[in-house]
Amino acid sequence: MPASAYKMSSRNRTRRAFSLAEIMIAIGILGVGMLMVAATFPVGLDQCRIVSEQTVAPLVAEDAFQRLRLLMSEPDSLKRIGLWPLGPSDLPTKSFRESLSLISDSSPIRYTLPDDAGNLTPINELLRAPYNPNYGAGLSLYGAATGFYPSVPADISSALDKNQVVRSTCKLPLRNSSTGAPALVEPPYTWSTVFRRLADGSVQFFVFVNRRGSDWPTDWPFSAHVDTDQYPIPTVWDSANDATVPGPLRDADGHEIPMSKFSEGAFLVSSQGNILRIKEVNRRENTITLDRAPDDSIFWFIEADPATGRSPCIGVYSRTFPL
Repeated sequence: MPASAYKMSSRNRTRRAFSLAEIMIAIGILGVGMLMVAATFPVGLDQCRIVSEQTVAPLVAEDAFQRLRLLMSEPDSLKRIGLWPLGPSDLPTKSFRESLSLISDSSPIRYTLPDDAGNLTPINELLRAPYNPNYGAGLSLYGAATGFYPSVPADISSALDKNQVVRSTCKLPLRNSSTGAPALVEPPYTWSTVFRRLADGSVQFFVFVNRRGSDWPTDWPFSAHVDTDQYPIPTVWDSANDATVPGPLRDADGHEIPMSKFSEGAFLVSSQGNILRIKEVNRRENTITLDRAPDDSIFWFIEADPATGRSPCIGVYSRTFPL
């Protein structure tokens, strides 16, 4: 064997491999990289959810506005609401348009429909009841629950919760079971509304679009106001220039609203019709910071879902209709 070949063979046999330390360092670097990649998945999924909801929310709102316009245009609209809530005597005596006409111009935002006798029907509870294409002596408990998206067939006779609202039978065949048969699931979105009469006599509706949460389907707007006795305007709190709302806020009965009912990113509608968003909830100082000064002390909002701590509301939209 030539000497040069022997030297090359010896060199190959004595070439060093990776040491254990080098292998451990490489594994550590690879593990850190994989952790960083894995950390991006929740962020990506959350962004996908946000983009999906931002796409769906305008569609739900448009569906809601068209249904509200239909109720306004139909003279017998409220007569089609099946046995609300327990019998025909509980039905509103006026049509939807007539009820709205009883409200004075330039009214604050409200959620009830009046009749001649002064009785008030909560509009969102009304929109959860089955809407019946046939009415009269044969008024039944079956119809389409208006406040859901997609609109679902409902049977109020077998599923009433404590608020007399259709719940467990509001389902759609949106999925297939393991056997390939249609599987009924609850509708993924709901909508609710508040409204006000404007100076020109028209009606402005504010539609809150919600993803289905644990409070479904009674996740409609509630009112909240600043305690102006404790924080007089504008001497103590300048609502026209200060975006930090002092709390705790109070409900329509004057009771304190827990700060847990509010969450970052949630929507508020002021009594003047401004749509606002919450930037920060400071539970230690009992303050809520908005995206801009509200110039108001009364708001409507959707309570945070107790299961997630986040508001189920994914958008608020406004549209005005002539009476």
